[in-house]
Amino acid sequence: PFSTTFDYIDSNLTDINIELQNEYAVEPAFYIEDNWKVNNRLTIRGGVRYSSFYNFGERDVINYTPTANGTVRNDLIVDTTSYASGELIEGYDGLQGIEPRLGINFKTTENSAIKASYNRTRQYIHLISNTTSSLPIDTWRPAGRFIKPGTADQVALGWNRNFANGEWQLSVETYYKTLRDLVDFKNGAQPTGVDNIEVDLMTGRGRSYGIEMQLDKKIGALTGWIAYTYSRSELQVDLGATPEEWIKLGEWYRAAQDKPHDIAIVAAYAWKPNISFSGSFIYQTGKPYTYPEARSEFEGIIYPFALSRNNSRTPAYHRLDLSMDVKIPNKKNRDWEGSWNFGVYNAYARKNAFSIFFEEELDDNGDPTGQTKATQLSIFATAIPTITYTLDF
Repeated sequence: PFSTTFDYIDSNLTDINIELQNEYAVEPAFYIEDNWKVNNRLTIRGGVRYSSFYNFGERDVINYTPTANGTVRNDLIVDTTSYASGELIEGYDGLQGIEPRLGINFKTTENSAIKASYNRTRQYIHLISNTTSSLPIDTWRPAGRFIKPGTADQVALGWNRNFANGEWQLSVETYYKTLRDLVDFKNGAQPTGVDNIEVDLMTGRGRSYGIEMQLDKKIGALTGWIAYTYSRSELQVDLGATPEEWIKLGEWYRAAQDKPHDIAIVAAYAWKPNISFSGSFIYQTGKPYTYPEARSEFEGIIYPFALSRNNSRTPAYHRLDLSMDVKIPNKKNRDWEGSWNFGVYNAYARKNAFSIFFEEELDDNGDPTGQTKATQLSIFATAIPTITYTLDF
């Protein structure tokens, strides 16, 4: 079952706890796949996956007056239907559940190959991130009466080559993906945990594309890899009744997952047979969030809002982790061995942004200035030492 709980504070600073109904669903699926080695150079991998999804009670579902574009609003509520435990609320099956996939690998030389692939996937559980709220809210919702499954089609083309008798490997891959039936919050949505979250959502389409490069060192005392990815992920929502209801007036905008630059460096050094050192460094472009362009006041409460979406970014995320492994020499007539690991997480204590929220700025006397300020929330914003002992027997 799926269940969600939201805690928030109202204008009178009274704690409120809202418990949502549990949602029950099942996803039957099966797949067939086969590898066909045409000759010493060409290999074809093909397959098909079939999936379906059924949303069941026990649950109450709100009914709405139908609209031409399929959107629902609170003022269109008609009544509520109560579904018994195990009673079908909504099902997704038939031909729409077919997910084909195809991969081709061709060895151009003894040490290099090119590959191409296509695949379709369906996602029946949506992660819905509200980047417009004054507080970060992420919620998982299964497909149902008003939320359709998401569908993605991806094509990819890649090349890889081994160097120096397999000590080094270089790979490059580019991809393009289209998505449909994605959901995002409407402009100005301030969800507080109501069961009919569909009134705060709109459906749209997405696209993502990028290139990935990785260099591996696989042999020797020093091993590791360096990887760089450039990618973009965008959404378009233009299914409202009027262009004013569309997100960013129907233009493409950054998805919450849009992080153009991603760098990863991982290295391990075997200093002695029983002592090794390792480290990893990651760098990512900051994640998008919506910076309010204006604000409104209702009953003394200030609400920031924006017509654009994901128009700003958090600071870049980067972190260094270090560790040392010490293996205790194995003695004769002993059927176990142990090892110590000493590590430091976030070695230089980077204060990475976990989320950004907004609050009214106050002057030195504690009085409102009429301005809204962004506040960064960071977690694990210091170097964290770790010690681990592992016993193998």
